[in-house]
Amino acid sequence: MEDLNFQMNLGEGVQKVNAEGHSFSYLYKRPKPKEKNPKLRNFRLGEIVQGKILSLIDEGIGIVRLPNGDFTCQLHKGLLQGDDIFFKIEEVEPNLVLKVHSVQSHIQGIKRKKEDIVRILDLPYSELYLYTSDLFLTFKNMIYKDDLLKFYKFYTKVPRNEKYKTDSFARALFWMAESDLPFEYDLFVIAYNYFEDLKYIDEFQYDFFNSYENKIPNSLNNIISNFKDNFYGNLSDSNLKFNFYSLNSDSNEFCFFKLLSKISSSSISELMDNIPIRLQKFIESMHLWNHICTSGNSPYHWTFPFTLNNKTRLYTFVFRSQFNINKLKNDVSIKYHEIDIGITLCDIIKFLGNDFIKEVSTIQNVEHFASILSKYMSQSGLLLLSIHYSENNHIKTIESPTGATISANKSISFVI
Repeated sequence: MEDLNFQMNLGEGVQKVNAEGHSFSYLYKRPKPKEKNPKLRNFRLGEIVQGKILSLIDEGIGIVRLPNGDFTCQLHKGLLQGDDIFFKIEEVEPNLVLKVHSVQSHIQGIKRKKEDIVRILDLPYSELYLYTSDLFLTFKNMIYKDDLLKFYKFYTKVPRNEKYKTDSFARALFWMAESDLPFEYDLFVIAYNYFEDLKYIDEFQYDFFNSYENKIPNSLNNIISNFKDNFYGNLSDSNLKFNFYSLNSDSNEFCFFKLLSKISSSSISELMDNIPIRLQKFIESMHLWNHICTSGNSPYHWTFPFTLNNKTRLYTFVFRSQFNINKLKNDVSIKYHEIDIGITLCDIIKFLGNDFIKEVSTIQNVEHFASILSKYMSQSGLLLLSIHYSENNHIKTIESPTGATISANKSISFVI
């Protein structure tokens, strides 16, 4: 049966017959249907296309340049002229409706701002989304809106989430997601504690070495003094002590973690404002986190002291390994304290030899530090992603000169 579902305007399709007579007959003539825009035929619902906002006509309406032409589309209100993004086709008829899908972290070689990511992806302007966007800008080529929405969903699942600091929460969440970890509160707490204390670890370490000389026995002061000399080294030269926070040591006489364990279990810890306990927990959480990363073959985080421009501070080396330390040890039941990244890195330094040591002694700034580490560590199957350090209780990030991207086009896979 012929489809009669159409609209007709008054007088449309009506023709006069026998106009010369005194009576009229009317013959209905079906109008031709309006032709669809042929360009729209190339679109499919759900398709992802790249587009650029050419102009804004009205609130929520703009002209967008897509691969097969320029179109007037419905857009969200936060988009601006010149925005270059990826859209998902939501509707084709009667109007072309585009939904923001993702955005590149760099445009014409320039890194976008975190505020622009939140605006373009039409997200709430909140600390959680701003901090998370900043992390994505550092470590991802492509930023998916759905990934950031998953972060918020995870946030709502964490008990008493308001007690956690937003920046450390976002950092812990990002690396859990990158490691393909399911939502388990215990895992989250391990990650959060490490990244939260990372902001204050320089203060803890300084206080431990310098603030309690008059409160503790001289015998302990003498022992601490030996570790202090090793930590700071010769301030006129650069030093690189990857194993300072190792749980094990080639010599039982030098293991800072064992010293902390002894002090933490005694009444002296209270005299030192429980700083030994804070340091011990930080080191344990770092080892536990790397154990988790080893199981998932994800990026490692390792914190160690380094002297630069006559100042010793703690730096965190974020890297991905081409080999799996767990597999190298040939034991799937290995304990976290037996996976010692610090000792592994010290072995690598021995392998690299004097050329590496000479270049390290010439380091002028953190960017130069990242460049040299990236150059030499790659020879041992390690890809440097970034270096973190604390400044005014905030984590600063220096990207590797070869690029900090850990997964270019991978969307977060996060079980909640």
